[in-house]
Formats: sequence, C-alpha cells, structure tokens
Amino acid sequence: MAYEVVIDPGVVARLDEAVGYVMEVLGSPGAAADMLDGFDELIGRLEQNPLSYPLAQDERLQARGYRRALIGKYLVLFRVWEDGEHEGTVWVTNLFHGSRNYQGLV
Repeated sequence: MAYEVVIDPGVVARLDEAVGYVMEVLGSPGAAADMLDGFDELIGRLEQNPLSYPLAQDERLQARGYRRALIGKYLVLFRVWEDGEHEGTVWVTNLFHGSRNYQGLV
C-alpha cells in the first residue's frame, strides 16, 4: 500500500530555516544539501512503509500515535492514519533540532 504524505507548512518553514542556517551561518552548503536530500529520502520511505519507524519515546506522544524519524541532528514527528476518513495518510507534523525539548511543544 502506498501512503499519501502530507507535510505541515510549519515543517517546511522550519526546514527552510534550518537549511538557511547551515548554509549561511555555518557556511556549509554541502551539509545543507545533505539535509534536504535526507528529508526527501524520508518522505519517500514514509510513502512506502511509515510503520517501520518507532513510536515517539514520550508516552504522551505515543498515546497519540506519533512516530519519529531522524534526519541528521533533526527529529521529525509524524502520525499514520490507518482507518477512517484519512486512511492511508501520513501527516508530518513537526521538525525539531535534537537539542530541543520538543515534548512540551507538541
């Protein structure tokens, strides 16, 4: 089964900010390109098998069905709908730098 991946606009904005920071502040266009490639690869994997990713470590987020994936130092949170109106949809909801205490922000 192929899944439809929907990316929250906030995720796109945070990814753009992170890529811009890596390119402009850190002066590493190669690392910025790797980040974008990693995100694109993740989306491709989510389209094929999102359930292969583990549930979030936080129990509250687990109870809400959040799963997690890593792209370098960044954490991506997403939910998979397996039934109902949104069946077959993966909702990419958040992107955080791994150093952030993200649990309280979701």
